Amino acid sequence: MARALGLDDMLPTLRWYDIIMLGWDTYSYDRDEMLQARSALEFERGHNAGLERLADTIDAYWRAHPREFNYCFRYEHAGFVPATELESFVADDHGRAPPVPADHWWWRPLPVPADAES
Repeated sequence: MARALGLDDMLPTLRWYDIIMLGWDTYSYDRDEMLQARSALEFERGHNAGLERLADTIDAYWRAHPREFNYCFRYEHAGFVPATELESFVADDHGRAPPVPADHWWWRPLPVPADAES
């Protein structure tokens, strides 16, 4: 079973999940590991209700703003390498990082409805 590594260090990054609304045009340390941290948080699902609520809050916010989400993470989505993205963030019982699971939807752009209010 894989578990997050150093999640306490990642939590401050995850608390900035609304950074997508800033529309930044430059790469920022405030988001450069956010998708990895979100995946690490998902590996902890079932172990901590508070972390699950945080994950659900992040997901709801990002899904409510698909255009901004896609723009904010456009470089991460374009350079996505499932086999190596979680290195140093998640490890299995043998110390290896698993590939990003297919159900970690945040690693791909969201569909943007034609009537999106974003």
